[in-house]
Amino acid sequence: MQTSLGDCAAAGDDEDSDDCSAYTTASNYEERGPFGKRTTDGKSFEPLRSGDNVEYTPIISVAGTDYRRAWVLSVSLSSDCPLVLSTNDVLDKRHLVRRIQVIEPGGGLVDHRGIYRPIEEFQLEEGGTITHGDVNALQATEYAGKFEDVQKKIMNAADNF
Repeated sequence: MQTSLGDCAAAGDDEDSDDCSAYTTASNYEERGPFGKRTTDGKSFEPLRSGDNVEYTPIISVAGTDYRRAWVLSVSLSSDCPLVLSTNDVLDKRHLVRRIQVIEPGGGLVDHRGIYRPIEEFQLEEGGTITHGDVNALQATEYAGKFEDVQKKIMNAADNF
């Protein structure tokens, strides 16, 4: 029996097959039912941790029309918005996300066909030290560099006018 995502990848199996997954994924959701394989407190066995790649719809959008993908940079169990995402979107713990890539035990990424579920129903694994402020600072630095480039082009065009 295969016991890890790495073993599944080495054997050429999907990580969401019954041998390789202890939690519900898109391919086995129907056979387990929407409430199958959950802990007594109503949480899924599926973990969500720093380094996972998730897909979600932004808060200001029509569901099903605008999907975004982001890296989970850190997870804080004590917050109402427990995930810090690479897009810096702030999602409430009741917001639906699904994991699309996970880190295998050896450190590589593996595609994952997760199902949408509220963030609070995942087994959140606290980790990472990046905050929303850190992501804001990084984005501000990137935008400042782009703005300076555009400003230089405009000044050069004005000098040559």
